Amino acid sequence: MIYSCPEPFVEIQYNNSNGPLLSDSLVFRNILLTLMASLLCAGCFRKNKIENEIAKKASVCNEECVIKLSDLTTFGWDKVYIFQALVPAEFIDEALGMHYEDYVEATRTIIFVKNNKIVYAENDPLGDKGPRDGDVVFTFTAGDRYQLLTPAQAVFSVTHKNLSMGEYYILKLK
Repeated sequence: MIYSCPEPFVEIQYNNSNGPLLSDSLVFRNILLTLMASLLCAGCFRKNKIENEIAKKASVCNEECVIKLSDLTTFGWDKVYIFQALVPAEFIDEALGMHYEDYVEATRTIIFVKNNKIVYAENDPLGDKGPRDGDVVFTFTAGDRYQLLTPAQAVFSVTHKNLSMGEYYILKLK
């Protein structure tokens, strides 16, 4: 016996011995809803540890805020490459002098190197309408597409910029 609900794609089938069975369309709907919820939640939590640490420190800074990248890292590094958003993979490879396997289009890429080997990298997705709450935006000299810095050079002053729902942080070399 099949009972239909007014909701689209929902059917419940009953058999006499085992109780209700889920029809294929109900299973499909449940899987689709779970997948959509997972994708929505994925955007809620950023996976970029360094950018998260910068944002966390910047959020509690007052007027004169200085951030040293070496204070926020738990790994050794002798160079950091900070790329502008939308830099092509070939440009990153050329700047590094090696192939960067984890390239993701439409991201802000930060790559830490020690002894000419990548020890840590982040690709932070861009907001489709500009900076989002908690974003970190590095400033660049006109014409520059990346910054190459040592731990001693990677010291930034922070400016808070308000959004309608939160704030983002602009980092400028000190």
